[in-house]
Amino acid sequence: MSTIVGIHHRNHDTFRTSYIALGIYFFLLAFGEIIYIVYFYVLEIDAFPSMVGVFFISSSLFAFVHLSMNINYFKKKISKKTKIILPIMGVTILLSYAALSLNQIGEANLDFFVELLCAINYSILLPSAILGIIVSRKTQYAAT
Repeated sequence: MSTIVGIHHRNHDTFRTSYIALGIYFFLLAFGEIIYIVYFYVLEIDAFPSMVGVFFISSSLFAFVHLSMNINYFKKKISKKTKIILPIMGVTILLSYAALSLNQIGEANLDFFVELLCAINYSILLPSAILGIIVSRKTQYAAT
């Protein structure tokens, strides 16, 4: 659907590109999930490290492109409080994950670093998504 929205806005560079990036994000995420299911349930082998990580990690890039393009387009004033809280949230998520993961597996092996890369992506995406909501909720396009 996001690709259809992108095509619908073919004359608007920001919306076209951002929604096509969102479509690529969902495609890569779905493809990674399918590969994971095949590895885990069909082949009955550990899915990490494998191509699954590549799809999950690269998909986040396209989600970030979508969010940053929309945030930059609407450019509402962002408060200092928001500029402080959102990065702290991302760092807290990342440090919590790293501590819990190291406690669980007991060592920093290849699986830890691959999963840490995914955690880094999502600790950047969550605050970005929250910022996107904050910026876009007061625009003319927001639902009333």
